[in-house]
Amino acid sequence: MHTKIFSGRRFVFWPLALVALSVQAADRIEKVFTVSKNSNLMLMNYSGMVSVKGWQNSEIKAVWVKYSQNVEIDTESGVNKVRLATHVMDKLASPERAKVDYQILVPEDAGLQIQSNLGSVLIENVRGPVNVDVVDAPVRVIGTAGYVTAKSLCSRLEISQSKGIIQTKTVSGDIVFSRLESNNVTASSTLGNIYYEGDFSRGGKYNFTTNEGFISINCPDQASVDWEAKTVKGAIESDLPIKSKAHRSVPRNSPERQSLVGTQNSGDATVQLSTFSGTIKIRRK
Repeated sequence: MHTKIFSGRRFVFWPLALVALSVQAADRIEKVFTVSKNSNLMLMNYSGMVSVKGWQNSEIKAVWVKYSQNVEIDTESGVNKVRLATHVMDKLASPERAKVDYQILVPEDAGLQIQSNLGSVLIENVRGPVNVDVVDAPVRVIGTAGYVTAKSLCSRLEISQSKGIIQTKTVSGDIVFSRLESNNVTASSTLGNIYYEGDFSRGGKYNFTTNEGFISINCPDQASVDWEAKTVKGAIESDLPIKSKAHRSVPRNSPERQSLVGTQNSGDATVQLSTFSGTIKIRRK
């Protein structure tokens, strides 16, 4: 800061950096919504980071930061729901001028409906149903316990440490599962790859399908799985102790094989793997 005197008056000149900071601070808005049990959050964003985490308070706390005056935030709230929507006034503006970052805390039992075009989505520690639908925004879902539905056009979906039913679908994005406790998991992709790391739950059903991508499974020797893997133009590789239905050992590391139907240990979980032109790899963890 410096001052100058003109005609007996004192004028204060602030550095441009401080002016920029004050403008940015004005674009940060925080709101708190009191909600009932099993409430719902609906969020629609065009561009930017979205982070939603569960906490033990019976309220939804939302903080958002706008990066231009080209956007407004529409809000609607009731006893059991909160709706936030990014309203882009100039539809032809660049993604940067339509960018809004959200950081939201919700009750742990809340349900979520999240839509986003660009940016990223992170969801942590919620027990209610989760529905995520994105275009080009990588999604991470961690520690959920409810029904999870995640869809993406061309970005990665990553789900870990979750318990409820899980259904995922992409066109060209990869799908990644790790350390799941769910006994019902579905993954479908047209061009993307599918990764699974961890054990399979007793009585669980797992169905992974991709057209041109590959499927990679890493599970322990003690996993109890009834395997059914098929590929039309690809290959299947395995180094696990899988026995055919006739109780013969399945040959390992035979890249020319295009189908594998067998049992590992007692076969308590059903795992179906299918790809048209990709490789299926079943490896010990």
